[in-house]
Amino acid sequence: ESVDKSVNSQEGKTNENVDKSTNSQERANNKNVHESANSQERKNKENVDKCTISQERSNKSVDITANLQERTTNTNVDKSTHLHGRTTNNILDKSTTSQERTTNEGVDKSANSQEKTTNETVDNSAILEERT
Repeated sequence: ESVDKSVNSQEGKTNENVDKSTNSQERANNKNVHESANSQERKNKENVDKCTISQERSNKSVDITANLQERTTNTNVDKSTHLHGRTTNNILDKSTTSQERTTNEGVDKSANSQEKTTNETVDNSAILEERT
């Protein structure tokens, strides 16, 4: 009986130790699986976030390029319009000025010619009168 009790007691202890060891190993395995899953989840989420941020930055870059293109186009159109306006005005001004000068010169020449003719006639008449 004493031997049986001793054997049973030893067996019980061994079984208990095996159970405890198995449970401990199981818990450790479960914990590792959970931690690994959580770590993987965090990594995936982080990668998605980084990808989204990167995409957003790319979109911003597209916007900046589009705005720059638009501004350049508008500036070029404005410059072209202003230049065209200035060129047209210059041509009109030059044409008007040229026309005015031609008219003034014509009037002056005509007046001078008239004056000379009158003076010559007066002079000739005076000389003729003198001779006579």
